[in-house]
Amino acid sequence: MRLSPAVQQRHDHDGTKLRCASCAEPICPQCLVKTEAGLKCQRCATPDYRRQPRSALPRPAPVSLALAISLLLGMGVLAAADVRTNAPDKPESERDSVGGPVNVPTVDDPRTGFPPPITSPPGRPPVASAHDPRIRVFPIPSFAMSIVGGPDGAVWFTSPATNAVGRMAPDGSSKMYSGGTIKSPTSIAAGRDGALWFVNGVDGSVGRVTTVGEVTNFGGPTVTGATEIVAGPDGALWFTNYRDNAIGRITTQGSVRTYTHPSIAGPQSITRGPDGAVWFVNYNRQTFGRITSAGVVSSFAGPQPGLPQSIAAGPDGALWFTVAGTNDSVGRLTTTGVVTTFTAPGISSPAGITAGPDGAMWFGVTGYSGSLGRISATGDITQIGDPRARPRELALGPDRAIWFTNGDVGVPSIGRIAP
Repeated sequence: MRLSPAVQQRHDHDGTKLRCASCAEPICPQCLVKTEAGLKCQRCATPDYRRQPRSALPRPAPVSLALAISLLLGMGVLAAADVRTNAPDKPESERDSVGGPVNVPTVDDPRTGFPPPITSPPGRPPVASAHDPRIRVFPIPSFAMSIVGGPDGAVWFTSPATNAVGRMAPDGSSKMYSGGTIKSPTSIAAGRDGALWFVNGVDGSVGRVTTVGEVTNFGGPTVTGATEIVAGPDGALWFTNYRDNAIGRITTQGSVRTYTHPSIAGPQSITRGPDGAVWFVNYNRQTFGRITSAGVVSSFAGPQPGLPQSIAAGPDGALWFTVAGTNDSVGRLTTTGVVTTFTAPGISSPAGITAGPDGAMWFGVTGYSGSLGRISATGDITQIGDPRARPRELALGPDRAIWFTNGDVGVPSIGRIAP
């Protein structure tokens, strides 16, 4: 079943050069759907690769109108009595940044020093009905896409819809930087030069912003198709070029070099590996790629079935990745190419992944009600459900907490969890 145009096109697409691989209509970074055949709009994407809808509630048995009204009135009276008795109004100072209740005091776990997680019973998806006391969310002007820990003690993120790059301090205060050369920024990375580097989704150019907001753009014929970017082991920035099936390298002075190879096909997520090389996902072939600082390219088989989404280096000397599609899971890839996947109830459309300060990997689950996931080096998975959190991309902040960009939770926001 195809989506109606009203659902398919939710945003103003003026000013974007991203096009659907099927109908060639413009799509913004928030609307696009990744498929084996390339980036598509929601209308042309096949159902297997569209984000799975939230589970529908069971339909109640028919009741008479009078009985239904009586039941609803009774429930309202009980609910009101419960609120008056157990949850008196709190002053504004005792509410969190999005209007919900403040972190509820709990007894800390003596082993970790943190409150115990609010998780679901074994064998069930996480129940996102209570606020986890470890999670805080901070509102921002518009949807954020990518996030990274900055060199100045803050986290930095991209805001495609507002053509801006944002900075958020540990206390949740934020500042947005925009300019004529910042055009629908998507991916962002922290360079060794003390600045932040990002990709402009409109023209695929690469931008640089200092911690005081000075912006420089690197474009032209050498940089026209960049999609995601990461700081490499050699002091340069490395980026994927999905359109041209290439991997690019740009120095902090702006010198660019592009590498192609028959095995590079639709490169997407990219990360600095634990072995001194750069690793990436070949989305169109469902494989993994590795490129050395000298430009030597290798290819490794991916999980079958499934579409690798995001990849990150782990603390165990391996690469970890998320898989969406017919095999929603989290995977581990050794530097010799051995792939292992792990799954658990409730993991639907896992997205970004990053290494945490606790020796584990943290990832976002965007399907169904959404959750924040943690997987140990041995594959044990814990999920944390919170109605305020639907993580897309995650990063380890300078404060040793996990920060994430939020998906569809009603209010555009950045989240933080203290592992």
